[in-house]
Amino acid sequence: MSFIKKILIKVFGEKFYFTLRWFLKYGPKYFSLISYWFIEGWLSEKEALVLYRTVKNLRVLNPIVVEIGSWLGKSSVVLAKAVKKKKGFLHCIDPFDASGDSFSKDSYSTKNFDLKEKFLSNIKKAKVEKYVKLIPKKSQDAIKEWNSPIDFIFIDADHTYSNVKEDFIFWSKFLKVGGYIAFHDACQDQKAKKLDGGVPRLIKEEILSKAGWEKVVLVDSLFIAKKLN
Repeated sequence: MSFIKKILIKVFGEKFYFTLRWFLKYGPKYFSLISYWFIEGWLSEKEALVLYRTVKNLRVLNPIVVEIGSWLGKSSVVLAKAVKKKKGFLHCIDPFDASGDSFSKDSYSTKNFDLKEKFLSNIKKAKVEKYVKLIPKKSQDAIKEWNSPIDFIFIDADHTYSNVKEDFIFWSKFLKVGGYIAFHDACQDQKAKKLDGGVPRLIKEEILSKAGWEKVVLVDSLFIAKKLN
């Protein structure tokens, strides 16, 4: 930790320091995203910026964005900030029951607060509650009542191969041609291997090997593809 950083944190506190750091690094264009940084979760700054830009640059008015797996709202805030610019809505699908793959359950189940209430609190603090529609259900239950075309899907729930494939098969059929689908934890690692290939396997088999999709970007562990037909 640099001397200046230590002094700023000691005098003004961590929140002031990281807010200033964000502004100096990304400028006023992305300053509205700073609230995402203070929410617990796993989304790098590069990933956050790519998610934000992709949704913000959708060539549609009033876009419908679906997030499968919201946790405490870290990525939700980023997506909601983007749909706010487009006067759209973000639909957050999560049972908030601390369920998940074997690598995630320990992190989820040790929290001593209500996950849903914490999510709602984070959304409200970020001032995007008007653009978020919460669906507190498992993905396979929420799909039974879904019938709207989707412009952007972010899949970040149970990362086992069978579950991520189920989410992909169920939800991608509602994705518009020209729409985008994103996955988190898209890089091959020990976690993916122990989850029967997980997200990387799904991407390889169902997107990279199929003619109906076009890879858009892979940044850190975030993968985005465009639906061609």
